[in-house]
Formats: sequence, C-alpha cells, structure tokens
Amino acid sequence: MEKVRDYKELEIWKKGIELMKIKYKTFLPRLLKLLFFIGFYLLIAFLLANNKVEAIGLCTCISATNEGCTNVCPDLPAPSGLTWGSVSNPETQLQPTWGSVSGASYYNLTASTTTFNNITNTYYLHTGLCPGTNYSYQVQACKSGCTLCNGYNCSAQDPYDGTCTSNQTACGPNSNSWSNTTAFNAPSGLNATPYSSSQCNLSWTDNSSAETNYLVERGNSSCSGFSQIASLSANTTYYNNSGLSGGTTYCYQVRAYHSTCGTYSSYSNTVTCTTLSAYIDCGLRLYDGTAIVTIACEPLGTLTSPLRIYKGVNTYGIVLVSTTSANASKMRIQTNSGLKALMKQ
Repeated sequence: MEKVRDYKELEIWKKGIELMKIKYKTFLPRLLKLLFFIGFYLLIAFLLANNKVEAIGLCTCISATNEGCTNVCPDLPAPSGLTWGSVSNPETQLQPTWGSVSGASYYNLTASTTTFNNITNTYYLHTGLCPGTNYSYQVQACKSGCTLCNGYNCSAQDPYDGTCTSNQTACGPNSNSWSNTTAFNAPSGLNATPYSSSQCNLSWTDNSSAETNYLVERGNSSCSGFSQIASLSANTTYYNNSGLSGGTTYCYQVRAYHSTCGTYSSYSNTVTCTTLSAYIDCGLRLYDGTAIVTIACEPLGTLTSPLRIYKGVNTYGIVLVSTTSANASKMRIQTNSGLKALMKQ
C-alpha cells in the first residue's frame, strides 16, 4: 500500500500582508527538514531586510521611491533662500521671495494667520497691509497630480506598504519663518511761527500715503511733558494753535496715525515757538512834548485799535488807552468813543 503523504503550509507575512505560502511534506527526514527551514528563513529574512519581496498590486516605500507605483510624489524639501523683493509702496506692501524647489508644482504661503495657496511663482506681492506692522511668513512646496503609496509620499524615515493612489498632492514641510515690517513714514520739516500773543502757527511735510490722521502734541519750553492737542485728517500739513499765553515758549511735535490698524509713525522733529508779548515795540519813536517815547503795538488777532503800522513782515495795531492811563503818552487821537492816548512802552 502506498504511504499517504501529509502536506502542511508555511505562510510568509510582512507588515500585515501575506506574501506567499509554501507547502512542505511531513515525511521529510527530521534533519533535512530542520536544514530546509533554517535556510529558508535566512533567505526570507535577507529579502525582507533589503525590500526585495513585494506582493503583486502593492507598493513599498524605499528611500523616497514608491516601488510598484509610477509618477511618484517626491519628498519635497522646505524652500530656502528666503528674502524680500522690491515693492511700489513699502507702507502697505511686502513681497516675500524664496528659492525654487525642484519638482514643485506650486507653493503655499502662510502670512501670520492668512494662507495663500497655489502660488506658481517664487514670490508673492502681499498688499493692503497696515503701515508700521510686522508680518511673519512661512512657505511650503507642493507637487500635484502624482501617486502616493497608501496615502503617503515615501521617505527613508517612514517606510510604508500599501496601495498606489494616483492624481494626488504631496506638500513638503514649511520653511523657516522670516519676517519684515512695513514702513510708516514720519512727517518732517516741522516749523512753528509765532502769530500773535496767543497763537503759534505750525507747518510740516506730509511724507506718508497711509495715514488716516496727523496727531499734534505740545510740550513745555524744555520739550518735555507732551500731550496731544489735535487730531487732524489725512494729508493735513498745518495747524494753528490758538488760546496760548503771551510771551510764553511752547514745544511741538507731530506724528502720523492709522486708526484702523492702531499704528503710529515715529515723531517729526521738535520745534519751539514763543508767543508774542501782549504789547510790543512798534519801532515808532515820537516826541510827545515832554520826551521821546516808544509807541506800543499789539499783534493781529487781539487788535482793539483801528490804527495800523507795518513792521518787518507783520502788521500791528497801535494801542490806544485812556488819557489817564499810566502808560498813556501825551499823543492824543479822537475816536468814536472819545479822546484816547497812544500807549507808550
């Protein structure tokens, strides 16, 4: 009678995938069977270790390639060469630029909390920014229309077995963060001129195209203790500060402001202005019958007399007082309110 041969199966698996089955006979001599299994396991271990065993229809990531897949999604590096391009308005624009990444289809740029996707250039003109504000950027390279192995692009650090999926997108890591601050041009050439005993007139050059207001501040004669005295509309280049004390020195500075962004430019130069005394020397000397006296004048804005005198580049009024005033000269003039005396200094 022929001896019944008993067959058994040996299954080989890798990462949860059955690679093959091997049938063997149980009537092999024990020594041959032992040698067979030792040699067979050594062979399989070698093949698995070197990724030489692959089941049909599957893919295996090996050193950034998808075995069994075509048009593989690459492991894209983070872009480098981070810098800045020139812009037409540095107060409201920044242009981050970066180096090209080989194999990339497009780039995603993150600016603070906003992301701009599908950028096909290696730069992006970021507009509508706040003046005087810092912005931080990161960029990543992406490849579209490529094939992934079970949802992953391959890397030597993350081997993975699975199925090939075409028409996918793979993005590399973000670049290092790099930042820049938009400009906010300060006003310049601040000038202050005394207009009267109670007013100084200010003027400056508007250097910004992004301000919503100009803020005027006034301090003491030593240019300290500043406080805001006026908020002016955009593009304003002057301010007349009235209600001041005669013969007093004031200090001024101006800066631009953006109300929506809450940002300020730096200050202009500081400038002092001393208001005119309540009464000044007219430069007119008259003999009043007793002595030669200096006639007093008052600046425009406080005039009480219809009499005028032109001195230098300014027009002043000759002050009239009561004939009984201690400062009354012996010069008299008839007015609608009676006889008055020219005031002497």
